[in-house]
Amino acid sequence: MMASHYIQEATYWAITPNGTGGFTFSSPVKVRTRMEQRQEIFRNAKGDEVLSQAIFYVDADVPLQAYIALGDQLLVADPTTITSYRVQNFMKTPTLRGHDYDRKVVV
Repeated sequence: MMASHYIQEATYWAITPNGTGGFTFSSPVKVRTRMEQRQEIFRNAKGDEVLSQAIFYVDADVPLQAYIALGDQLLVADPTTITSYRVQNFMKTPTLRGHDYDRKVVV
């Protein structure tokens, strides 16, 4: 998808296990996006069929299991305190010309 189509901003937080069954959040990272609030059937990392809540087309790689939220949320340390989604699947495909990638985040 062309960069000019990314008309929105999103913020994601990668997670790191903390050794006690929970996790800590990384510093928030802002990306350009186009979000579609639609449902789509996909296979998660375990191979199960799941129904998505939304799709984010982004201009940078986003880690699996990260949290992502629409808008500039750089001042938010804990994404569970706002409307955010858990990244269930990330797909990265070279564009037809091979100069860039199309990136799709399924939540």
